[in-house]
Amino acid sequence: MFLCVCWCQESKQLNSLLCHTFIFCYLWAIGGNLTICHWDAFDTFIQKQFEANDNAKLQQHETLWSLYVNFSNKRLEPWDNVVPPFRYNREQPFFEMLVPTADTVRYGYLMEKLLSVRRSVLFTGSTGVGKVRPLWRREYD
Repeated sequence: MFLCVCWCQESKQLNSLLCHTFIFCYLWAIGGNLTICHWDAFDTFIQKQFEANDNAKLQQHETLWSLYVNFSNKRLEPWDNVVPPFRYNREQPFFEMLVPTADTVRYGYLMEKLLSVRRSVLFTGSTGVGKVRPLWRREYD
């Protein structure tokens, strides 16, 4: 879902894909350390930096934070597109149920990518934003 890239694509498509990938990495490498109250300002800052770049044209969306790079479609797309469906299990106690959200998918993706290159991971943020779910999934799924 995330890693398939064909490097023999048309130059314009490849430039756009690389630009979107750079925007995603720039957003998270620098902005990932910001508290959520600063996300909107940083999102606006990045979008203004790239508004004159034809390769960085983005589709309508809420914020850059709500997007990931879909290498199959060669563009940034909403995290909501890859949230798995919730499967209710009658046997599972209520407090053990975890409903997947865009936040849990986003943090899980970032955690997996950082751990795959042997980097430490520290998530910060408000209660209930999906920081623990990726760890739970990694341990128990």
